[in-house]
Amino acid sequence: MREIRITPGTRGVTLGRVGENGVSRLVMDVSDWERAFPGGILALFMERPDHARYNAVVEQTNAGWVHVLNAADLEITGRGYIQMQWLAGTQVKRSQIVNTYVLSSMGSLDSPPSPPEQGYLEQMAAIGARAVSAAERAEQAADGLSGMGAKAVTLEAGSEATVEVVTEGAEGRRILVFGIPRGEGGGGAVNELSPEDVEEVLTILKEDEANA
Repeated sequence: MREIRITPGTRGVTLGRVGENGVSRLVMDVSDWERAFPGGILALFMERPDHARYNAVVEQTNAGWVHVLNAADLEITGRGYIQMQWLAGTQVKRSQIVNTYVLSSMGSLDSPPSPPEQGYLEQMAAIGARAVSAAERAEQAADGLSGMGAKAVTLEAGSEATVEVVTEGAEGRRILVFGIPRGEGGGGAVNELSPEDVEEVLTILKEDEANA
C-alpha cells in the first residue's frame, strides 16, 4: 500500500486517481502535537473537489495516525482539502489545512499491463527526460498563473508523486514544487508525475484563481 506522509509542515499532497480504492493511505505525523498536549486524539475532516465534507475515520498506529483512502475519497477529480485537528477533551489545541489533488483516470483495465521490456538504464534515462520536460512545461504553464514559478524535485523510489505550493524569498513568490519519484531498481513499476498530470494540477489551480 502506498503511503502519503503528512506532517504539520505539509502544504499539499496528491491523493491518487479517480477509481482507486484502498491502495493508498494517509500517514499523519502529529507527534509534536501529541507531546505538547498528551492524551488527545486526532480528528480528520475531508472536503472533496465537489465541496462534499465529512469526518474521515483515522486509526492510531506505530507509523502515525492513518486514514486509508477509499473510492469515496477519490470519486471526484480536482482540488480539495483536509483538515487535521488535535482534540484534548472538547478543545481544539492544534489545527492544519492541507490542499489535496485527485487526478483523472482513463477507467479500469481488463487486465494489468505487461511489465516494461526496456533495460533499467534506458528506463532511468527516459524517466529523467520526462521529468525535465514536466518541469519545463510546468514552468511555462505557471507563467500565466499570477507569476507563480515551478520546479521539480526527485523523491525516493516507490514513493507517491506530489505537488506542493511553497513561498520563497522576501517577496513571497509562490512556487509549485513537483515531487517525481525515481524508478525502482531492476525495472519494475515506476511511479512518476507525468507532464499530463502536471498540466492537470495547473489547470485545477487556474480554475481556482478564476473562481476566486
